[in-house]
Amino acid sequence: MNALFNSLKWNQLIAFEAVARHLHFRKAAEELGIAQPALTRRISDLEEILGYPLFERSTRTVSLLAQGQMLKDYLPKLFDDFDSALAQAKSA
Repeated sequence: MNALFNSLKWNQLIAFEAVARHLHFRKAAEELGIAQPALTRRISDLEEILGYPLFERSTRTVSLLAQGQMLKDYLPKLFDDFDSALAQAKSA
């Protein structure tokens, strides 16, 4: 595994997915049950690890950049594959 993969944390990916779905940091933070500054920090940390921004932010709006849209499109499969792997490991 590469160093990038080792730096990623699940809570960062879950935070990204929530913000990408809501396109709103406060709503995503409420859904996840965390404070908005903590959510913002997770997203900032994820963007720093990846080396590129995922969102376009203004004082009023949040939108996905092309990189963010690609990640959003791949996450459901990643989450599903991981769930399947855990279920198979449990039944082994």
